[in-house]
Amino acid sequence: MVRVMRKVLWLTIVALVGCVADTGEVGSLESAQLSGPDDRVELYETSDAVLQEIGRRSVAALMDARFVDRDGLRTISLGELIMSEFDVAACDDVPFLDQPAIAGCTGTLIDDDLVLTASHCVPTQEFCDDLAIVFDYHYAAEGRLEEIGPEDVYTCTSIEVISYLRDQAIIRLDREVEAPHQPATVRKGEDLIRAGERLSVLSHGLGLPLKVDDASEMGPIRPEGIDTFYYSSDVFGGSSGAPILDRRGEVIGVVSRGPAPDFDDGRCVGLEALDAEDGPQNVSSYVHRTMHRLCNGGPGSARLCRDKKAWCPSCKSGGCSAGGPVNGAGLALFALALALAARRRR
Repeated sequence: MVRVMRKVLWLTIVALVGCVADTGEVGSLESAQLSGPDDRVELYETSDAVLQEIGRRSVAALMDARFVDRDGLRTISLGELIMSEFDVAACDDVPFLDQPAIAGCTGTLIDDDLVLTASHCVPTQEFCDDLAIVFDYHYAAEGRLEEIGPEDVYTCTSIEVISYLRDQAIIRLDREVEAPHQPATVRKGEDLIRAGERLSVLSHGLGLPLKVDDASEMGPIRPEGIDTFYYSSDVFGGSSGAPILDRRGEVIGVVSRGPAPDFDDGRCVGLEALDAEDGPQNVSSYVHRTMHRLCNGGPGSARLCRDKKAWCPSCKSGGCSAGGPVNGAGLALFALALALAARRRR
């Protein structure tokens, strides 16, 4: 079996100042991985009404604008995508093979025209210019996709805040969202999530319509820094930027990085399951510093910045975000992002 890992450029980033850990970005088809059994369900299948509401109203797919036209979405199925990517068919036990797979990343609406995602999804304005931000990319019922109209599709006009080391970005849409879409709640303050606490991830992993993993779990606090947390979840390429939610349904971070899986040559492409005995291996950063940058030196937000200090009481003007001091690792990652952008344009 060929595990989903091949022809991939893994960005390995040294942990500095507690900003990130030594892992690969969850941002491509090849980075598919399972944390134990596959716990993903369709949005309409979850029994959690709060998660259903957040998924329907606040979570968006970030995709290449070329997939969107006046007639709707141009789609390719997951099975077709795997075949075109690897020249090998998917294994029979890979779920959702007949579903469309066109999302490149995931984002969360946090204000009327602001979306939170991962910085490696929009490392430069050039990437921003090529994006369509699409709401309602989920199944409304078995076998029936939610209808997506022009009012559900937005473009990315600017990157308002970006943190390369924390792998978080806030982008501005071309216009304010229309009802019934509305912002999700972002968790304020610096209090840490407890080890073992249940989390939820809503993502477009593998480019698929929105899935819910309500069996995610916070890992133990590790010495890389208090801003970094580990968790277990079923994440894939396309999951990048997805909201990580606490039990109150508040956004505490975004899907960012995970371990690089191995692969074996064989007759089909499958999904690799990580060893549960190794514990949570996905890594993210708390979002409070990025929100602090939005409200202190960034463009601000009437909704989010009424109390600028509430996001991060101990924060000063510096940090890992754009607009503050950036150390050598930040500059190196930014240079790599520019190189990737140039490579993408060739």
